[in-house]
Amino acid sequence: MEIKRAFGYNRRPSEFRRLLGDDIPSKRKGEQDVFERLKAEREAVREARKKRFYSTMENASQVHLAVDTLIATVAFTAGITMPGGFIGHEGPRPGSAVLTRNAAFRAFVITNTIAMVLSCSAAFIHLFMPLLFHDQNLGLFSFLLALAFCLSKSAMGAMVMAFVTGTYAVLMHSLDLAISNCLIGLCFFILVLFISIGCSHYLNEIWSMGISWRAHKFRKR
Repeated sequence: MEIKRAFGYNRRPSEFRRLLGDDIPSKRKGEQDVFERLKAEREAVREARKKRFYSTMENASQVHLAVDTLIATVAFTAGITMPGGFIGHEGPRPGSAVLTRNAAFRAFVITNTIAMVLSCSAAFIHLFMPLLFHDQNLGLFSFLLALAFCLSKSAMGAMVMAFVTGTYAVLMHSLDLAISNCLIGLCFFILVLFISIGCSHYLNEIWSMGISWRAHKFRKR
């Protein structure tokens, strides 16, 4: 301030004013304007990304619910029918499964139950998705959607394992056919591996949107 009083304002060239720092407030104002403009642009991009994410994930949630319902239906049907059939009324334990002591049959029962539980859990999560759409709770929605997606993939894998072990239990007396069937069925997991690697951005998008939403909400506080 003493420098300004000593030299005045109108007699100095612009280079000398820049040297003394007279234009710092104008620079700061310009930088603040640029910062506000960039902040507004980032906010607009974030809102557009949020709307696109909501519309895409709403459709994905409906598709996932249909897939989970199908897996649960197949697992329930397989658990009721049981490969190998049941013991008749003339047997020692009428109504029980014929292949109860078979190791492959036991593996079928366990994997089929896992598929049933996982698919029903994923379908139960998807029942709450419409409530989260109205609540605009993006963080919780992203977490539940990623969780349901992982449960659906696990249920599908368990269903394939149940099919492989169930058919092996029935065809184990024809070993070549049983092994061939198992190898063909297990090729599913190779396909899942490649597809999961190629579509890894799907889960990354879900997690990143949830994390960014929570960080933005925390900064507003």
